[in-house]
Amino acid sequence: RPSDILAMVGWAFSLAMAGNFPALVLGVWWKRATTAGAICGIIAGFGLCLFYLVTTRYFPGAGVAYFGMTSLLNPVTGAPIVDIAKAMALPNAMEHWPTLAHPLANKVGWFNLNNINCGLLGMPVGFLVIIVVSLMTKAPSAELQAFIDEIRKPRGRTILEEKT
Repeated sequence: RPSDILAMVGWAFSLAMAGNFPALVLGVWWKRATTAGAICGIIAGFGLCLFYLVTTRYFPGAGVAYFGMTSLLNPVTGAPIVDIAKAMALPNAMEHWPTLAHPLANKVGWFNLNNINCGLLGMPVGFLVIIVVSLMTKAPSAELQAFIDEIRKPRGRTILEEKT
């Protein structure tokens, strides 16, 4: 179905944002960023985003029972989309097998964030982990910092020029 395809594209962009964006931004604009920091930040941001996505989509009962997830709210009325107490009272509610037919699938989360927006959770974690790990490890060499400075300066000339 088209809605499933759109959701998968949204998930792909969220996963990419959570993993790659902090490393790209800090790698270019912060001289103190290190390789270890970037790798740890990518793993942390992508990992949290993937955890949130998989839990809210396939294991919503576990998300509610073990990770403090609550019902998403209707954007117009502000009322919960689903009654968690009723859904958890169903006989199969706590079966932790992945199922798309679970009454809470895609209807629970943290901070009223749909799982398509999971990158909004992973991105700040990625930034934080890169900063902390980079400050705990040895600073990049002066040569590498000079190279990063050169990347940021526009040179005013064409890099790839088409020959006619």
